[in-house]
Amino acid sequence: MDPTSHRSPSPVFTLASDLVDRIVQTAPGTASLYGVGGTLAGWDDLTPEGTATLGSLWRDTLRELDAAPVGDRWDALAADVLRDACELELGRLESGDHLFDLNILASGLQIPGLVVESSAPRDGGEVDALVARLHGLEGYLAGYRERLSEGLATGRVVARRQVLEGVEQARQHGSHGSAFAVAADLGTTVAPERSEDLARGVARAHRAFGELADWLSSTYLPQAPERDAVGAERYAREAARHLGMVVDPLETSAWGWEEVRAIEGRMRALVAELGHDTVSGAVEGLRADPTWCAPTPDAFLERMRALQSDAVARLHGEHFDVPGPLRSIDVLLAPPGGPLGAYYRTPSEDGTRPGAVCYRLEGDRDIPWFHEVSTAYHEGFPGHHLQLGTGILLADRLSRHHRLFAHNTGHAEGWALYAERLMLELGFLDHPALELGYRINELARAYRVVVDIGLHLELDIPEDAPFRPGERWTFDLAVEAMRDRAMLAPRTAHDNVVRYLGWPGQAIAYKVGERVIREARDVWMARPGATLRDFHSTLLEQGSMGLGRLRARMVTPG
Repeated sequence: MDPTSHRSPSPVFTLASDLVDRIVQTAPGTASLYGVGGTLAGWDDLTPEGTATLGSLWRDTLRELDAAPVGDRWDALAADVLRDACELELGRLESGDHLFDLNILASGLQIPGLVVESSAPRDGGEVDALVARLHGLEGYLAGYRERLSEGLATGRVVARRQVLEGVEQARQHGSHGSAFAVAADLGTTVAPERSEDLARGVARAHRAFGELADWLSSTYLPQAPERDAVGAERYAREAARHLGMVVDPLETSAWGWEEVRAIEGRMRALVAELGHDTVSGAVEGLRADPTWCAPTPDAFLERMRALQSDAVARLHGEHFDVPGPLRSIDVLLAPPGGPLGAYYRTPSEDGTRPGAVCYRLEGDRDIPWFHEVSTAYHEGFPGHHLQLGTGILLADRLSRHHRLFAHNTGHAEGWALYAERLMLELGFLDHPALELGYRINELARAYRVVVDIGLHLELDIPEDAPFRPGERWTFDLAVEAMRDRAMLAPRTAHDNVVRYLGWPGQAIAYKVGERVIREARDVWMARPGATLRDFHSTLLEQGSMGLGRLRARMVTPG
């Protein structure tokens, strides 16, 4: 994987590359998480002074971009994406939305664990960096507390439910088995002579998270509001950031209910094919059937690896052009401490860290997998692995900033959902049990749309809805919908709804992104001689971007 561009550097590409270097210096934790910058130590500075430094960085970049000449179409794309990214980050800072930095999945609380998890040490230099990071966590968390304290002082305080979950997570990060302890164990294996430094670093990290948990409980929690909803104004801002376009939440919610009805109708037909009367009965039967369960985590991972290999072998050269470095993919168990489910870890810029699908499983025996097949295609190939990995490889067309940092949620998750549906269309989910597993996942994404919008805008459920018609959305109703209708496990349903409330607008990005990509494909395929392979290549070669830009470029390519 060669990150060096083969095109002559233009002023825009040079500016974008310089911005990456400045992000590495200013936010080394974020850089490590994205696989940028090689072996790094240090953390982002979340103090008001550190935030002001980042604000100046975005403003300076926009000013330099205004003065930079734009050459070919790749220059124009790099400039558009760079401008969007800087304006998005500035908008978050200027609105003060960055002060709502506490949730269950994607806040300053989770960043340290994710960083060390994604940077497992392989040599002495990386062990040295890990030691420095472990000993530096106190400073990072002190800055994080300053950020949250500024939120308290300005009335930007997350809901009580998020704080309670945050306290629990902070205590997990400060306990035995944390990501820091796991990383230190690996570091000791690589460099035994640093074992004492690593142990002291873990102890300091655990103590710092314990102190953070105490502060959240004693100082932040008493000032946290009970109300979960963020309201229409903030929801519109957050959704636009995740989507890269503005949507009408009421129209989107109505469309979401249409999707719910259609998916539930198809599920009833599949249940009948499987010889059951109800969806819950079919799911219980499949979960108890050894045919559809892996006896151990290792057996589960082997099955998922086989799915990835088979998909690449059958689709490369037919519907996709898969770069050589992306024709294999790691499938791993994730460290403990986060919510259940699967996620994708992007490859590093230099190729030393391969892309990987990581799983946190419910148990350690008889693990159902019928519903994980479409998820494997979502997180791995041809989903996130192909999309994000291709973007990193295209140094001759995409700017360094575009490839490494410009990740739009609607584009990424929309493509991953599109990949799941495509695999159904291409016959990879060729048993009613596998399609039912896909439809269960699809239904969860459709319910995310109506739940996320309904909770944050405090809407009534439509009178003709298939679930609790006429009632006002509440946390308990949302958990009930995700558990009983979307078929999530009880704890997963609870965690998902907490996630939606703490990360407004993100949950709708999956289905809305898929909607935009499918609409773009319909327009593309209506042209004489159009092929899916060309559609996929054209979309992927442009990297991640907001859905508004994607729609414009794919409907009327430049």
